Amino acid sequence: MNDIIYEEEINYIKNMNMLYTLYKNNDDLTQGNISYEVFCKQIKEKYNAVLIKCFNDGNYGFCEALKNFNDYYKQNKSNIMKDYAGKEYPTLPEFNLFLGLHNQPLQVAKLGSELIGGSYIPSYDEKYVVNRGKYSDLKELIFLQYNLRMEENDNAKYSVMINILHQFIQYCNENKNELKLSSFMKEFIESYYNEKKNEYEKIFNECSSTTETNTNTYCGLYNKCKREFENELKLIKEDAQEYIKRQDDYIQELPSYKLFILQAKALFQDFDAMSKYLPTIMSTMVASILCVFLLYKVLKNYIEECIHTKKLLFKCF
Repeated sequence: MNDIIYEEEINYIKNMNMLYTLYKNNDDLTQGNISYEVFCKQIKEKYNAVLIKCFNDGNYGFCEALKNFNDYYKQNKSNIMKDYAGKEYPTLPEFNLFLGLHNQPLQVAKLGSELIGGSYIPSYDEKYVVNRGKYSDLKELIFLQYNLRMEENDNAKYSVMINILHQFIQYCNENKNELKLSSFMKEFIESYYNEKKNEYEKIFNECSSTTETNTNTYCGLYNKCKREFENELKLIKEDAQEYIKRQDDYIQELPSYKLFILQAKALFQDFDAMSKYLPTIMSTMVASILCVFLLYKVLKNYIEECIHTKKLLFKCF
């Protein structure tokens, strides 16, 4: 018990120190203690470190403190950058804890987490190493509950956004027989895409322009996505709800025997996920049964004692 309390105290101190360094970085720039270049580098590194730890720990209070910093940073940017006229102000991404269908903090990407999983692996030095495998940008978005990391500029940010959309379409195409896919698609569209729709439309318009040659990295990624998934991309741009509906229709039109196989597979997958918690569930059930049994024995002895006392009283009178 003491070890657990000690670890919690240490973690609390670490969290407070990480938040402190975020605010201090702003003050250092305002007071001229660090250069603009150092400020930009540090704000990105420190903000993303807190963002990742927020969702890895699942500590709502810590995440809320990060949101407060996010709001503070945006409200005070003119003061922070007053001596750096003409410099591009590093922009923090929107940060949300309650977005989406589930209306629960830190649990916005429930279906995404269930189907695809997260992307960060804790390392020995208590930092986090991103797993750059398949769907890496999509997995990172899901791990961060549909929040984006801070990027150094719009070119980098829009590149990540196009990669996310590309990987989302790719995942949906490769997993059309997943019964929960349309629910995940709805979660993604409502919790993420609709929130970023204006930015996506800006990217689409800019990269689709035939009047000028665009050399931005994200336009190259957009054109690649368009070449591979032109119909899907067009459908999402024009009517994302229809994109989801077509997946629902695909499942409903499957032959009954194939649908039965998919339902059985989903049942086994759910059972496999539940089995991870089975030892805890079983031990809790056993403890409850033992508790009820002991209460029964105590109550039984109490009743027998009362009956015995009554008999003695009757004999006396």
